[in-house]
Amino acid sequence: MSLDNTLHLDHLWSQITTTIHAAQRLLIAAHRGPDGDAVGSALGLYATLQALGKDVTLYDSAPYPERFDFLPNLHALTTSLDPHAHFDATILCDCGELARAPEGFPSRERLGTFIVLDHHITSGLEGDINLNNPNSPATGLLILELAQRLHVPLLPAIAKSVYCALLSDTGGFRYQKTSPAALRAAAELLEAGVDPWEVSSGLFESNPIERQRLLALCLHTLDLRNNGLIAFLHVTEEMFHQTNSDASMTDGFVNFGRGIKGVEVAAFLRPQPQGWKVSLRSRGRVNVSGVASHFGGGGHQQAAGTVIQGDLEQVKQAILLSLLPQLQALT
Repeated sequence: MSLDNTLHLDHLWSQITTTIHAAQRLLIAAHRGPDGDAVGSALGLYATLQALGKDVTLYDSAPYPERFDFLPNLHALTTSLDPHAHFDATILCDCGELARAPEGFPSRERLGTFIVLDHHITSGLEGDINLNNPNSPATGLLILELAQRLHVPLLPAIAKSVYCALLSDTGGFRYQKTSPAALRAAAELLEAGVDPWEVSSGLFESNPIERQRLLALCLHTLDLRNNGLIAFLHVTEEMFHQTNSDASMTDGFVNFGRGIKGVEVAAFLRPQPQGWKVSLRSRGRVNVSGVASHFGGGGHQQAAGTVIQGDLEQVKQAILLSLLPQLQALT
């Protein structure tokens, strides 16, 4: 990181810590449909601000997915807000756009100073203070740094939440984002008392039977295109009904497509009212964040998402057309 970038980040951190110290009523949220980084970041931040004696509201429009039940402070999550409530400051984690905040998120004039903490290269950065560091392996590590800058000790609730965020966004320390900094942070979190098996089993090996039955149906939809370079998987509302499952149980399904030898890009599609929610994963030679951005979404080079309108085949064709220039460059 250049000296200019370092100085810029230091300035942003100073603005954020000053804002937090001056605020008493704070609102925390992460992006809608939260993954492990979003949930871990929000819960780690909640524990940090609680340690400072702040009046903190942690909000999402729905309960966090069941697989995060091993994390502390889940009881603090509220799924409804006073429509007249005003806050001194609001922090949105793992997301930079108000359009991706949870449903029912307060209007801008009620947020107080609006802070964005993110690490996505395509982040919209709509806050009053935007700290977006794409070099960070997870937004959770920004929460860890914030706690340190606020001189809050590394409490067990902070450590476990941040470790969940880090483990989730590095794919269990498998993805390219598994940097030396990520592993040094992981060691620090383990030294603070995190049980790595508790977190990894909670994230990856504590699935409800309904999810596994849904996965079995999803795998039957495997559709390989462009000589096996692209793998499509999808679920339908009928599959949810048949297995008594829901969309929150589909996290990670896209990786079963990428896990096929020869596949460069996997796309997982699930229905929602305004179209199909598309999750994209790349092995690294194709930048899927650009594809997602083309349709109004975003993310990282190897992991991104968006929403596309149309029937199933139309959406597949739109994705194929958008990927074609990069795929042709590989051959």
